[in-house]
Amino acid sequence: MAISNPLIFLPVNEDHSLQDLYDEKLFEYRQFFSRQLPTTKLFSAKLKKLKQITEAFVLLGGEENNIESFSMVEQSYESIDVKDVVSMFQSDRNELKLRMNNGQSYNAIESSAMQMIENYKRYAQCWLLKSIPENHQIKLSEEIDEMSLLEGVKEFNESGKTSFDELNSLSMDNVLYKEAIRLSLWLKFEENV
Repeated sequence: MAISNPLIFLPVNEDHSLQDLYDEKLFEYRQFFSRQLPTTKLFSAKLKKLKQITEAFVLLGGEENNIESFSMVEQSYESIDVKDVVSMFQSDRNELKLRMNNGQSYNAIESSAMQMIENYKRYAQCWLLKSIPENHQIKLSEEIDEMSLLEGVKEFNESGKTSFDELNSLSMDNVLYKEAIRLSLWLKFEENV
């Protein structure tokens, strides 16, 4: 898409240099992607806007950094052990957030954002419930605190349970069952994009 007025996206003036404004925008978007629940619809819209900002930057004479390499973080969560999958996911998620925060170009940020969505999708598929109870009070966007989740996994293991198949035996107020509902809802939401 051709940008007719790049100054709309990057209002350069004597107080703000082009590079400073662009770096500021990159920082804002990196922060957004690092803190937000990854969803295709939202991330795609934000990436489209960042692409326009990048095009404006280049039109105004800036030079985008495209030297970064984009290695993939592609973990398959094939284990049926809840503790193992949660641990692997948290490690991968932290690595992707670190990559996002180190991204210095549109391409690096886009690559990290798309990997965050794919990683979340693979993780959510482990938690998929066959049927989602209708009387739940779970909000898709409210992720369960990592420490609460780990405490829930510990209690789950101490009760002699380890696999995702055993989540259905938990009560509706159990943190792991709530997470299974939330992630199942997330997958359903993603399928409708």
